[in-house]
Amino acid sequence: MGIEDMRALYAYNGWANQRVRNSIQDLDPEIFKRDLEASFGSLQGTVAHLVSAQWNWLRRWKGQPASRPLPADAFASPRQANRRWVEVDRALADFVDGLDAGSLQRSIALTTPQGHSYSSLLWQAMQHVVNHSSYHRGQIAAMLRQVGAIPQGTDLMLYYRELSG
Repeated sequence: MGIEDMRALYAYNGWANQRVRNSIQDLDPEIFKRDLEASFGSLQGTVAHLVSAQWNWLRRWKGQPASRPLPADAFASPRQANRRWVEVDRALADFVDGLDAGSLQRSIALTTPQGHSYSSLLWQAMQHVVNHSSYHRGQIAAMLRQVGAIPQGTDLMLYYRELSG
């Protein structure tokens, strides 16, 4: 994967995240926190997981240790969640903007939550984050439908169609 491909992939990721933020922004906080029996319980839990994962992967790419998931109070309402999510998206975009082709081939040391160590090429970890985010954006879309909301589409092909005008 080349640097321009990675920049395009992260432009898509930011676009898709924004569409999810648009979809949740006006939700009642009680609906946002309602347990919908999904992987992370609620919309709040799923958004918190998605954003925390993006934040922790970024920390790893910068050579910092992963931290605990971002605190729940950062996600107490859709508006608070969106503010934090925008910060993480900006940090990801800044990181991607600072990359060159050679940096994508850099090996990074990783440790799983279970304590197992391994290494990965940066480009592989970066692809994983977008894939992981897409998975959870799909869960969020399903949960939004459960509460009677209409999620905005986040398909990659929709993104390409919008780009081409």
